[in-house]
Amino acid sequence: MSDNKKQRNDESGSSSSSPIQNTPSSFLDLRTTHGQVLFLVITVAISSLVQFIPREFVTNTLTVFTSKSTNVCVNQTQKTKPIYWTYGKGANDNHLRHVHLVLERLGFDLGTNETDWDLLWAHDYPFRVFYPKLHQLKPHQKVNHFPGCGYLTNKVDLATSNLKYIPRAFKLPKDKDDFLYYSNKFPNKLFVQKNNQHRDIYVRNITEIDFENNDTFIQEYVDNPLLVDGHKFDIGVYVIITSIDPLRVYVYKGDMLFRYCPIKYYPFDAKILDKYVVGDDYLPTWEVPSLAQYYTSLGFGMKDSFDAYMKTKGKSTEAIWIQVEDAIRTAILAKEKLIADILKKFKSKNNFFEMMRFDLVIDDTLKVHLLEANMSPNLSSAHFLQNTLLYEQVIYNLLNLVGVGSSLHRESLRKSMLQGNGFKCPKVEIVDVGKKFSMKIN
Repeated sequence: MSDNKKQRNDESGSSSSSPIQNTPSSFLDLRTTHGQVLFLVITVAISSLVQFIPREFVTNTLTVFTSKSTNVCVNQTQKTKPIYWTYGKGANDNHLRHVHLVLERLGFDLGTNETDWDLLWAHDYPFRVFYPKLHQLKPHQKVNHFPGCGYLTNKVDLATSNLKYIPRAFKLPKDKDDFLYYSNKFPNKLFVQKNNQHRDIYVRNITEIDFENNDTFIQEYVDNPLLVDGHKFDIGVYVIITSIDPLRVYVYKGDMLFRYCPIKYYPFDAKILDKYVVGDDYLPTWEVPSLAQYYTSLGFGMKDSFDAYMKTKGKSTEAIWIQVEDAIRTAILAKEKLIADILKKFKSKNNFFEMMRFDLVIDDTLKVHLLEANMSPNLSSAHFLQNTLLYEQVIYNLLNLVGVGSSLHRESLRKSMLQGNGFKCPKVEIVDVGKKFSMKIN
């Protein structure tokens, strides 16, 4: 027992001689009486001196400090807010109204090409006018067209490509002899003469065709169209190209644009264009009696309304949509190399994307025919307010798909450039993202 007590006493003694107690006291050591008294004296002295400082001096000092802090915060906020500008027909009027609205909701500010912009939304082809600026873009900048996209969207070039799904076409005056041979071989076929402006399109007799007009082409007319309630129609499918090499293509699956001719097809009369040419004042889905019940009463989209109608006729539309995707695939793959060659003239190939609308018709055997690809499809709901939702959904999903739908785009891009990412894709990517843009190319 005595040994244990001795051990405890030794331990107690060793703990009492701690380093803290052996440390000499400082001048203002609050552990000593001297330090505590000195602290109180200094505190009282400072309080007394403050009373003699002019109140205006204190107020002005605080105001200046607060103002500088606020300006720093505002400037930092402004620097991170993305900027877009527009170019071309109707850039600042109702034609691009929904583009402006969606971009504003996503936090974009409208600027000019003189700013450090993030996005150029061009209605017209911008690369001739702005080539010096657009061939050396910064990594964060995006343009809504690809250099060379005209190989797809030029109506003459696409129609005369002799591709599957595209009705036979002949460029004038170069293909005049080929056309005459073809028309003699198939005397019952009808033809239309078209131009890039998509105006003055109607079925013509051979004697009415101007063979010397080098801005036009002659195309075989699909004279047995599928009809809904007696009306001919076309289908507009929204397609996005986000990359040429590797090729990445997406099809918008939220809905499709169905446009019906305002006058019933039969009895056919080539002089009445509203029977077979879809114009600006087309008949919308909700005014077609057999479709209105699905669109208006049940809330279906245009495509779903058409599918439901076809089902009541005992016909499946699955084969139609397979052909639609294959037609888009065929056209883009045929023009891929031509676009890629133009893209090589630009510093970076990653600054561009393309949103097109492929227009197609279906004949009464459910065969699909591709008519054209529109470079800057109409996104105005001026004629039909009900199309607002479709257009804004297309624009919103497009911007998010290409990575400009976030004000953090520049920072995330910088990180990805430093760190890289683990994604790899084949030559042609297959993507399925439900109601957003998805693809079907393989």
